[in-house]
Amino acid sequence: DDDDDDDDDDGAATTTTWRGTRGDVEAIEAMVERATYVIVAVPPTRAETGEGWRDPVYDAFARTLSKARADEAGRRRTRFVGYCSTTAVYGDHEGRWVDETSARRAASGTAKTRRDAEERWSALAAAANGELKVVSYRLGGIYGPGRNALETVKRRATGESESASQRARASRAYTSRVHVRDAVNLIAATMRAGEAASDAYNVVDDFPMSRRDAVAFAERLMGVARDGASEAPAAPVTREESSRGEKRVKNDRMKRALERFGGERKCLEFPSAYQGLRELAVDEGIVQRDDAFAKWFDERFSKLLAGEYADVRFEQRGDDGADASSNRDDAREMPRPESGESSRWFCEFS
Repeated sequence: DDDDDDDDDDGAATTTTWRGTRGDVEAIEAMVERATYVIVAVPPTRAETGEGWRDPVYDAFARTLSKARADEAGRRRTRFVGYCSTTAVYGDHEGRWVDETSARRAASGTAKTRRDAEERWSALAAAANGELKVVSYRLGGIYGPGRNALETVKRRATGESESASQRARASRAYTSRVHVRDAVNLIAATMRAGEAASDAYNVVDDFPMSRRDAVAFAERLMGVARDGASEAPAAPVTREESSRGEKRVKNDRMKRALERFGGERKCLEFPSAYQGLRELAVDEGIVQRDDAFAKWFDERFSKLLAGEYADVRFEQRGDDGADASSNRDDAREMPRPESGESSRWFCEFS
């Protein structure tokens, strides 16, 4: 329901319980028992008592997954379980950088459940005598086709209201994100690594940025005027909604895993939401693919990351083809499809 959710948004509260027949359940149990690699992406669900949260996959299959699988030759194969957690387990660090060794100060009920699930899966692996390898993926806000800030701009244009968690994140200085392709690449890399993989990875890009900045960049890509017209209807944010805390999440361990075990993909495809959103806009035909522009942009991104630039901005060229940035060395023209109009992008010095 969101474009960049790096903290649990209590969306798990809307999880629908699947109620299959006994035959369906037995078929799933048989598949799990045969599996060597299992990726757990099921969010916490409400306990049957209605109080608290639970990890349904652990409750259903922990015993089965704790035992090695025998292959066709009768050899025992260590199982690999990847648990999709969240950066919300870190809670509030007052905007400081965190890595996989940082304190996990989870505040919300679902974030605490994710933290507890990490610990239960890890304890299960520790007691399995080498027959189970568990890796926790602490995912930032996943975005990609159909789930990104471009979609947010489209929804705002229709006057659609935003969820409580979206309103809460609007006031945060930092949101850690990851493009879905980079998340999948990291998971695949750790599966290749097997027992050589670390026990936990932060799965985020290089550049934490606010939701407001991500949406503003999407507006520029789409040519939406910055007059406030696209802002979502204002609504108060409750104390609970704003309690998930500020932090910036490091990804050094993720990048080392990609370099070592990433196969053909040995680095992030999308180091920031700038590159990711630009690629999504190209895929949707909003802007043209321009390899020269992409090279220009990526060369300057390292300076943005180092703090030499305050922002990446863009201006429409005037009717006479001129604009305020036309004589800047850090500006480049980028054509738009069909219309023939061009836009000028530049990096704004702080």
